[in-house]
Formats: sequence, C-alpha cells, structure tokens
Amino acid sequence: MERQIEELKAEVRRKLVVDDAATDKPSQKLNMINGIQRLGVAYHFETEVADALEHIFLTYDHIYNENNDDDALYNVALRFKLLRQ
Repeated sequence: MERQIEELKAEVRRKLVVDDAATDKPSQKLNMINGIQRLGVAYHFETEVADALEHIFLTYDHIYNENNDDDALYNVALRFKLLRQ
C-alpha cells in the first residue's frame, strides 16, 4: 500500500514539473493544482506547485496571448485564485 502511494505521488510530481512550456497546457496545470488543493493533499507537493505557479505567472502574457480558448475568463479567475493563495 505504501509503495502504491509513493508511486502515485511520484506521478503527480512528474505532471507538475515544468519541463516543456510548448507542449504543456497551462489551463490543464491550473486545473490539476486546483484539484490537488481541493482534495487537501497539496502539502505533499508544495515545492512543485510553487514552481509551476511561478512559471505560469512569469510566462502569462506569452502563453495566454497565443491560446484563444473559450474558457479564458475561467482560466484567468482560476489563475488569480491560485496565485492569491
């Protein structure tokens, strides 16, 4: 059971790590971070969440100006909420 938990935590860490901004969708990462926080397990991934949010914050103009999606208002609101926390 412990091994399974550690494997799942490692998988979440891999998904949170910012490695390639070109293939990574910031809206998916924001939703993942929001889900992790709402589940109450964000304390396991504090460093990874902070790094991902910092990357999203620093590249905000570049990423969101290129992506014209239908959920722009939702993404901005979610980004604001997560960065405020």
